[in-house]
Amino acid sequence: MQFIYPAGDKKIMIPKGPDGKPGEVVFEAAHQIPSTIIYWHIDDEYLGFTCDIHKMSLSPGKGEHVLTLVDENGNRLVTRIVVVN
Repeated sequence: MQFIYPAGDKKIMIPKGPDGKPGEVVFEAAHQIPSTIIYWHIDDEYLGFTCDIHKMSLSPGKGEHVLTLVDENGNRLVTRIVVVN
């Protein structure tokens, strides 16, 4: 399991929507076995799960966050991100 986005320096910017309000960013992961379920968490809050296509649209607030992925076998992947506006 690995992160596709965010990758690199892990500083991200949330785009503004047409109404001027914060939009969402699509986070993406890959798994050796794509059909494996991945459970997504940010700052220890459960967000949902993905299967096959591991993408999740999120709009975290400005500042530092911990993004954690846990697959159905209990394998964990953790990264820290910084949202800048």
